[in-house]
Amino acid sequence: MRLSAPPVAPSRPPAFDHRWRRLAVLGVVALLVACGEDGGGSDADTRDTASQGDAPDTSLPDTAPDTILVDAPDTSDPDAVFDALDPDVGDASDADTGAPRDFTARGPYRVGYRSTSFSYAPRDGSAARTLRLVAWYPTLATTGDEVLYAGLLPAPGVLGDAPPAGLAKVPMVVFSHGNSSFAEQSYFLTEFLATHGFLVLAPDHTNNTFGETVPAEILHWRPDDIRAVIDYAEALPVADPLAALVGGRIAVVGHSFGGYTALAVGGATWAVDLMLALCDSGTVPALDCASLVANEAVYRAGFGDARVSAIVPMTPGALLTFGSAGTEAIAVPALLMTGALDQTTPNETEGDLAWQGLSANLGNLRVDFATAGHYTFSDACSLPISVGEDDGCGPGFIAPEAAHRAINAYVLAFLERELEDATDGFALLTGADEIEPDVTLTPASAR
Repeated sequence: MRLSAPPVAPSRPPAFDHRWRRLAVLGVVALLVACGEDGGGSDADTRDTASQGDAPDTSLPDTAPDTILVDAPDTSDPDAVFDALDPDVGDASDADTGAPRDFTARGPYRVGYRSTSFSYAPRDGSAARTLRLVAWYPTLATTGDEVLYAGLLPAPGVLGDAPPAGLAKVPMVVFSHGNSSFAEQSYFLTEFLATHGFLVLAPDHTNNTFGETVPAEILHWRPDDIRAVIDYAEALPVADPLAALVGGRIAVVGHSFGGYTALAVGGATWAVDLMLALCDSGTVPALDCASLVANEAVYRAGFGDARVSAIVPMTPGALLTFGSAGTEAIAVPALLMTGALDQTTPNETEGDLAWQGLSANLGNLRVDFATAGHYTFSDACSLPISVGEDDGCGPGFIAPEAAHRAINAYVLAFLERELEDATDGFALLTGADEIEPDVTLTPASAR
């Protein structure tokens, strides 16, 4: 691991790049291939989802489907031991021995999971949007329904509709997937956070999942989706098993186009005048410009949500929309994660531009992987097909397991600091402790 000063910011924004519209991470075809090879694709998805409409049924079924028994953890694996610990003593055991806390280790809880859907009215006055919404949460249960991510990809050890642990007002993370991807694309992280007591919610951004034609309106629908997810969680009826978990501080984490979404919800201001000028010059496609003009008031009003206390944008894209100073308007703490070998949203045109504004606010942090690509920050590399071979999954890139271990650790330490006022991640977040030598840590320094 290396510590560095903030990089030199670009003096002018890069030329408009349309690659953000093609940032596919994990598609349904990939999942079909993965499931077909191990025989998991033929199983029916037994989870219940809410009916379409404004008032979804969020209750759990009265009669649980057939359950599966989760094997006892292998105690030869230090991470697995945490699954068997009493939740009240899990992380505290490190402090009792005087040993530094291992932020790469799984937490004391097992992982519960639920899938549902809900509808809301976007601010632009267009038709109601219906979103599939999944939740990961801490549980002490040992059995649960079989889980298939996106209805296709088996999730061994994840317990569908298991009762949540008896916790109240835990920190909540809303995860935003990449362009043309889906809610569960980075389950290495979302599951990990649930073991540490977080409630993690992730929507499918309708009109921006695999195989869908992406409309220009997705640029403002995405942040509206995140706002709607928070509204949905806060409105859960008392009888809903997840309702007791809601009420803690909130963070938004996103990858790629989800990184743009996290920055927008965190308070980045849109460079409306710049984008209109690019429209006038013909740099931006006419259909995109028509949407911008029609929804100019929405973009000028911004997308910041005061309920959000921290953001974690990972390899964000579409940064030109914020201009050279839009991210400086973000007042909540931010952990920016980038890969120096990213070919889809390169540091030179995206990551560095995001950091140009974020580096002005003390407390922000950048974690840059020297040999990570774009897909390193998802679970794409675990699929038995060539997804991201040249952008994070092939030779010359950091091993996904090593990268995920470090990503989990930095995100956990940062979120606990910002959402729970924890201090035991200080050494990790200041570089005194090293997780991965591939990482360069850059703290913000106010200009």
